[in-house]
Amino acid sequence: MVSLKSAAEPALAAETSSITPESKMEEMVGAIPALTAMLSGEAQCMVASLPGTIPYLQSRRVRALGVTSAQRAPTTPAIPTMIEAGI
Repeated sequence: MVSLKSAAEPALAAETSSITPESKMEEMVGAIPALTAMLSGEAQCMVASLPGTIPYLQSRRVRALGVTSAQRAPTTPAIPTMIEAGI
C-alpha cells in the first residue's frame, strides 16, 4: 500500500484501515511517485486524494475501491464509500 507523505488525510486513512493484516505501508512524497508505483505494479493499492487520480480512473488504468468520506464524492458518484464497499 502506498500513501502520500505530504497529505495527512490519505496517510491517516491508510493507517487506520489496512486492507489486510499483512499489508505493508510505504509512504511516498508526492502523487507522481505513488501513481508511478501503482502503474508499474510496484504497489498494489494506494490511498490518495481524488482530484489527482481522476484522469487515471477515467482511463481505467487504476480502479478505485472507495472514498474515505461519509458520502460519495459528487465528482465521482459511481465510486462507493469505503463502508458501502465493505472495507
